[in-house]
Amino acid sequence: MDDQFGLIGHNSGDTAPLPYDEALYLNLQGRVRTLAETGGAWLDLGKIDTDERAKKAVDFTAQGKKGLKTIEDERKKAKQPHADAGKAVDDAFKKLTAPLLKLSDGLSRLMTQYQQEQQRIRDEERRQRQAEEQARADAARKAAEDAARRNDVMGAAAAEAEAAEADKAVKQAAKPQAVRLESATGGARTVSMRTYYTAGFDPDMPDDVARTKAFVALSRNPEHRAKLDALLLQLAEAERRSSTGADQIAGITFTTQQKAV
Repeated sequence: MDDQFGLIGHNSGDTAPLPYDEALYLNLQGRVRTLAETGGAWLDLGKIDTDERAKKAVDFTAQGKKGLKTIEDERKKAKQPHADAGKAVDDAFKKLTAPLLKLSDGLSRLMTQYQQEQQRIRDEERRQRQAEEQARADAARKAAEDAARRNDVMGAAAAEAEAAEADKAVKQAAKPQAVRLESATGGARTVSMRTYYTAGFDPDMPDDVARTKAFVALSRNPEHRAKLDALLLQLAEAERRSSTGADQIAGITFTTQQKAV
């Protein structure tokens, strides 16, 4: 018969020590096997039809719950040294990363201020160039109209070409150009501006109105809607379970299921 409770990853060829007490684990494994075999006999009955069997089922269920608690307690005890070791590693290395993170934040603020100023200058130059090209295009179109009135075919054609060229320049000048900081050593490293968003409810709206509008807007995205639905149902179930919770919630229906515990 296959061993359904064999130790995972503990084959004859493994040499690394197990991260837990193997003897304790094997002892628990034996107790689980015994409970499982006895429980299988109970399940073979198909139903409980006498008061005596019901009482014995209660006792056996208590044994199972006690076994679960014992296993969970031993799991926590076995895991704790590793959790403590992991925390010690994290704490030690955080002492190394903390100064660099603080330094990075400081430099980021300085570069952000510089980039914002350079972006302001570039945008102002772009708007000025756009206005100049627009003026050139307007002047060229007027020149084309004047030439046409004089029946100056060559002059009109040249002015129209000038206007078309200026229109292209206007469109090009209208395109924003982001400022990037390049590496002083000529490497591929660059620093660009990135926009981060922190959401908050509109303070100019009543709380309920702001939340309702946000919910409706986010629900239009199928991916967001699925997450919102799951969260709402979870909150509704918690509300219904609470001794002080509501029995009925608008828009929610509850399916009742009873189970012996």
